[in-house]
Amino acid sequence: MFEGLTQFELWELFYMARSAANTDMAFLTSILSAYLVVAYFAGKNLTIFQLISISTLYTGFYFYSSYGFFYTVQTAFGAAAQQGNEISFNVVTPMFIFLGIAWAISIAFMVQARRHK
Repeated sequence: MFEGLTQFELWELFYMARSAANTDMAFLTSILSAYLVVAYFAGKNLTIFQLISISTLYTGFYFYSSYGFFYTVQTAFGAAAQQGNEISFNVVTPMFIFLGIAWAISIAFMVQARRHK
């Protein structure tokens, strides 16, 4: 995939992908924060339909953005590997775990906020 690129292009691709991953992570944090604010301030006043709608939209945006984050990280690792820099994907594993736990806790937070009317 990266065979025809020069060393400069590989480095540029690596840094661009890393920058895009940082932007994706900021977007994910914004989505998570917005959902938690809605859960805290409006969770107890939402109907079941509104709760399911908001949670479904949140989940869709969250996982779509997560996919974008991991794709850009994969691109960065591929560019680095093509340069001879072997970077372990074990660095990414904690991020997978963190994002999954953050999503589960945010959904649980919404349900918990709703129960305390």
